[in-house]
Amino acid sequence: MASFRHPDMHIRLSSEFLSLSEVDLRSHGALIDRLLYLHLSKRHLFCLSPKEIVVLRSSIQFGPQAEHALNIILRKSQDYFSSLRASSVHLVILPLGSILRFNSSVEHYISAENAHEMLYEPNLYVENATTDGAFYSLLIKQAAKYVGGTAELLAIRPVHGGGSTLSELIEKNIGPDIKGICICDRDCSGDSPPYVKHSTISKVAEALGRLGVISGGHLTLTTKPFFAFHQTAGWGLENYIGPHTLNYFFECNPESADMRQKFIQLFPQFPNLTDDDMAEWWTVNFKVENQSSISIEQGFSQRGGRAHPGGHRSSGLSQLSVPCSAISWIASCARAGRFHRQLIASIHKDMRINSYREQIVQLARSAVMFLPADDQINFA
Repeated sequence: MASFRHPDMHIRLSSEFLSLSEVDLRSHGALIDRLLYLHLSKRHLFCLSPKEIVVLRSSIQFGPQAEHALNIILRKSQDYFSSLRASSVHLVILPLGSILRFNSSVEHYISAENAHEMLYEPNLYVENATTDGAFYSLLIKQAAKYVGGTAELLAIRPVHGGGSTLSELIEKNIGPDIKGICICDRDCSGDSPPYVKHSTISKVAEALGRLGVISGGHLTLTTKPFFAFHQTAGWGLENYIGPHTLNYFFECNPESADMRQKFIQLFPQFPNLTDDDMAEWWTVNFKVENQSSISIEQGFSQRGGRAHPGGHRSSGLSQLSVPCSAISWIASCARAGRFHRQLIASIHKDMRINSYREQIVQLARSAVMFLPADDQINFA
């Protein structure tokens, strides 16, 4: 999707840096060194003009690695600023002690005192960092290529929030310069918001509302361009386990064979499902068996825009569930192991289903916003 433009983490210094004294510039040495390191590691794109580089070198003593980064930036300065101008929004760092400016549509200002909050991997706020975080990170990296990103350059730091305490964690730890992604279970089959009362997502939405991040359930991109708030496409995280991935889990875990047969009975072509099949897939609460068939019918009607599948089929769908061990098993195979390669192959098979791929791509877009818009640019 070469035409897709997203918010991205281009960074430049404000013009005030050129008028700072030598002593004041030296007080920013650690920050500049960190920015140069991040540029070399291809995490962010640090844009400096030739004049800025001369001024920095005259005041700050850099090590060999930082000098190498400066040489690269100097040589490719014109290309970098072209990429910055093409970005939808970029970060502008103000000197220590500066009065914070109002953000414009393309410039997001941050003081040097708080810059460190934006110079690390984006936080992925989920209920369980070990399992949910690993699973979402795996899916996002596999989908990065569909939105013009590069998985090798994408780093996400899962943060454990707990179900009832996730909103408290976000409200406590997120400062005025928010960078990250929060994904919450929808906890219903149909339209949302309004959110289910007292659910995790309703509490998180209220917390983000108090922080000024969202209004009426919608992300306020103009005020918080580096934060994304998502509710799951289906009932919960389990719906993101695609049919081929779930089938591979069943093959590797024969103790779950009985549940696999239930899926085959309801979806005779399992795991080769169609978009119409996936319309039903998103409405099922895979967390538990014996879901209310009425909720499936209502959800299918709202989300699919078609008539509900009928009482008998809804009753059958309500009996489906994903074994509780599936998420932890996928998370354990996410990076390495004898099941890893086939697991990745199964995810890519699921990506061939249009409606499934569209939902994973939505998550990936929020993650690659922290990569430069032109991910093909040669940093080195």
